[in-house]
Amino acid sequence: MQYSPSEFLAESVKWVADNAPIVYTAASAFSIAAIMSLRDGKRWIYSLMGGCVCAVIALSLGGVLDSIGFTKDVAPVIGPVIGFIGADKLRDIILAIVERRTGADGGNNQPK
Repeated sequence: MQYSPSEFLAESVKWVADNAPIVYTAASAFSIAAIMSLRDGKRWIYSLMGGCVCAVIALSLGGVLDSIGFTKDVAPVIGPVIGFIGADKLRDIILAIVERRTGADGGNNQPK
C-alpha cells in the first residue's frame, strides 16, 4: 500500500501529536548537548553528532518508561538531563556498566 504525500504528512503529524513528550525529550537532549559542546569550543560537526547521540539515547529511554512503571509525561525530564550529561560522559557511563556486568576491563589495564 502506497501513501500519497498528504496521507504520509497526516500520519506523521498524528504520530508526533501522540508521542509529543518523547519527541520533546529527544529535541531537548539534542539541543542542550549541541549547545553545551559548542560552548566548550568543540567543532560544530562534533556538536551535531553528540546531540544526535544524546537524542537517540533519550528516545530509547523515553520508549522504555512504560516498561519500568512511569508514564510518558515523565519523558521531558529525561531529555535535558541527558543533554547536560553529554555524549562523551554517557559513553563512559555505558562502558563502565558493560565492563562491570561482563567483568571485562575494556583493554585499559594492559601491561605497557
